[in-house]
Parts: sequence; C-alpha cells; structure tokens
Amino acid sequence: MDVIQLKKDRMLCILPPNHSLGEQSTIRLEQIIDLPFIMPVSGCDTDLRRIFSQHKLSPKIKYELEDDHAIMSMVQNNLGVLSLK
Repeated sequence: MDVIQLKKDRMLCILPPNHSLGEQSTIRLEQIIDLPFIMPVSGCDTDLRRIFSQHKLSPKIKYELEDDHAIMSMVQNNLGVLSLK
C-alpha cells in the first residue's frame, strides 16, 4: 500500500495560565516530559502515544481522562499539561 501525506498537523501544548513555557513559540517534547501530564485515555489519542514512543520518552502521566472539557479545566487549574495533535 502506498501512503501519500496530504497535510502535516502541528502538535499543540496546552499549558496553565502564566506557565513559563507559554511565552515560547516552540516547545520541545523534552521540555514537557517531566511536567505532570494529563493524557487522553487509550484510544482517544493514539498519535500522541506513538510520538512519545518514537522519541523513546515517557511522560509523567498524572491523570488519564476521556472528557476534553474536564482535561481543559484541569490544565486551567494548574493540575498538569496536555499535548494535542
């Protein structure tokens, strides 16, 4: 099977208000790997898990949730960070 990439999505990092990394235009995975991480439950974001695996990185998962609104609220209340594709 041939695969042709149509578009490359950028990855976003959702940070709590006033987080020091929020002033940067680019954040490397290595910069967030030791922060408390809020991970979407397995099956909801396989791209994110694949990217961490490819880079041989293990985020410090503090919470795993399915509900996007709950995750955003937790980030807003400084309970962790989230990366999205």
